[in-house]
Amino acid sequence: FFNLRDTLIVSLFLSSGLRVSELVGIELEHLDLTNKTIKVHRKRNKFQTLPLNEEVAVLFEEYLKIRPRTSTSQVFVSKKHNGMKANTVFCMVRKYLKQAGIQKSRACHLLRHTCFSSLLANGVNLVVIQQLANHSNLNTTRRYLHLNDLQVRSAVQTIQFSKGEV
Repeated sequence: FFNLRDTLIVSLFLSSGLRVSELVGIELEHLDLTNKTIKVHRKRNKFQTLPLNEEVAVLFEEYLKIRPRTSTSQVFVSKKHNGMKANTVFCMVRKYLKQAGIQKSRACHLLRHTCFSSLLANGVNLVVIQQLANHSNLNTTRRYLHLNDLQVRSAVQTIQFSKGEV
């Protein structure tokens, strides 16, 4: 149970860029596995419906089959069958990062940052990332821009001019 739960949590962070407070706030009624969406309680007391990655949706289905019966409406359950707390998730993620040789104090935020940096590296529009990150200002999202010389050169090479246009 715990291995599947932890795999789902890390996969959800990496595929959606959730904040730890958003992750622990997910309730069973917020899941729609038929449409592969999740309703997330965001900052400024807003809710946002996000699409789920296909693999994460499958992990959710597997997890819910073996999730202990409990009175909590939170999706993620602790060893004591209560809803998980942010600090518990933080310690769990930090443990796995440490096992992977990554020493970061802000473990969950690293996974959030990795999600958005990966999307950007795969050509996803910065405005789409802004919406997924729930940033009200695009300048906040810009911190995920880590361009290297090769990316800049590659971008310049995509520009095509026909004779007579210049």
